[in-house]
Amino acid sequence: MYDESRHTPVLGMVFVNIGGTDDTSSNRVQWWSHVVEQTFYVVPASAPLTITDVLVNTEELTAPHTVYMNDLFPNQGGETIFELRVQPNATPQAHFLTPYVIQPGHVVLASTRPVTPPPNQAIRVWLTGYLPRWVWWWTRSNVPTMPRVAMTGGQAAHQR
Repeated sequence: MYDESRHTPVLGMVFVNIGGTDDTSSNRVQWWSHVVEQTFYVVPASAPLTITDVLVNTEELTAPHTVYMNDLFPNQGGETIFELRVQPNATPQAHFLTPYVIQPGHVVLASTRPVTPPPNQAIRVWLTGYLPRWVWWWTRSNVPTMPRVAMTGGQAAHQR
């Protein structure tokens, strides 16, 4: 359960092209936190990511589809963690009573698998969740390519 004194909120977003595959480069969810002003695709080392909610924008759809959210393991294996059926011009939401926990080093992917993909349609997916508060990143860049080493808050203060 989220506790503001122990957790840092994060938001994730991804554009899913209808009929796309589980392509690890284009369908990865980009996460960011306004608290530490960092973004990441790979869950940081020693810090599980907890996903609590999802919101899907379907304004561009003309037919129903299913959005699959997948947990990609570092060894390229993976599993579908949930699927959400969406209708055109609807705003489906999911609020999980038991959140999904994504382990360090994993990536969250989004995809659809329609029978005949319509041209130029996409779904925008937003996710919310949190990381343990003690996670800090060593980089100042906007999009780290590798997970950063986790430090405690005291160690991070001495590194600045």
